[in-house]
Amino acid sequence: MEGFLSLSEYIEKASPAERIASFVSKMQGAVKDFLAAKARIERPRTGLARIIQGAAQRVQMFAARAKLRRDLRYLVAQAHTDAATLGLDRPLDSLDMPALRAIVNQELASVEKFIMALDGLSEAEAMRRASLYQYAVAQTRSVMAAIELPLSLPILPGDRRLACKGFCRCSLTITKLPGEANYDITWDLHPEAEHCPDCERLSLEWTPLAIRNGVIRSVKAVSTHDRNAYEKLGRTLGASLQLEESLHGT
Repeated sequence: MEGFLSLSEYIEKASPAERIASFVSKMQGAVKDFLAAKARIERPRTGLARIIQGAAQRVQMFAARAKLRRDLRYLVAQAHTDAATLGLDRPLDSLDMPALRAIVNQELASVEKFIMALDGLSEAEAMRRASLYQYAVAQTRSVMAAIELPLSLPILPGDRRLACKGFCRCSLTITKLPGEANYDITWDLHPEAEHCPDCERLSLEWTPLAIRNGVIRSVKAVSTHDRNAYEKLGRTLGASLQLEESLHGT
């Protein structure tokens, strides 16, 4: 699909799952297009073209960089919106937007740094850097999936305390059960990713992690995760996150 669609058509016509699956290739494609344009613009000229080359280069590079910035910002914002939609398994509403906006703004700041760093990167390094944005998208899906729970989870996929240090493609499956504040939560390993020992352990321990009446009733190794993580997450999302002391039991 993506080979036949313009960027605007891709955003408009593809499903959230299709867009997330194509996200890395779209990011890398936008960067490749910029690097190719940059190489053409910087190619030495001869004759009369050489006289006006400097001024023309500045204008052309400004246009090429502006297009790259627009495309990357568009892709990143859409990917995190899609991840939030898939995590919540419903259309987003106004109550979801503050958390999503905080996440997107943080990622757009990272995109700006990436764009500024491109002049010093090889194409292979630029492709690798572009691919890293998939991990933040995976984390957004988990964060938004958990945002409606009656308490904060002891840890989420993508947490930098895990051995994978944020380079995580795991996700959560959250199942609402009958009754008040009852949920089963599993830690799901991505079938195409390598996984750290921490994520592998959590995938075995959360089978499921059971929340009953708003309290976690079945937890292993939770005591290794500290309270500061919840407070940091709350500041990032602009939300008030509550932690039951009983989470730190075995």
